[in-house]
Amino acid sequence: MSNADALKLKEYRVNELRFLRHEDFDRSDKRTIQLDPEISRSITRMNENEALVILSLVLEEKGNAIPFSITVTISGVFVFKNWENDPEKKAVMESNTVAILFPYLRNLVTMLTANGSVAPFILPVINVCAWLEDQEKKKQG
Repeated sequence: MSNADALKLKEYRVNELRFLRHEDFDRSDKRTIQLDPEISRSITRMNENEALVILSLVLEEKGNAIPFSITVTISGVFVFKNWENDPEKKAVMESNTVAILFPYLRNLVTMLTANGSVAPFILPVINVCAWLEDQEKKKQG
């Protein structure tokens, strides 16, 4: 594959940043808090060479008290020549684009929480594609 055929991030956007501090959370309780964010992705064909990839993280109370809720959504326009017609290129588009966007999402989550008067929530460095596949399997089964 020549450099002209390589996957490229053409444009990056922050679509949504939402931080809500839960004032009723008992901050004197020093127990470990379980944070279980949901991460989702969508890939939309723009044309034969471009796709819009949206990556979102949502963290909300689900029965257990947490100090804040957060939503972060980012998107990127990726260029990859004839990506939809080639199964290998399509697989690259589905995985590598998410891996490229994840550090931006991770940084925004840390920045929002660090500036929100709570202990910073730092997402671990993970294989985000494997995490998404696991989440999709849990929803199906």
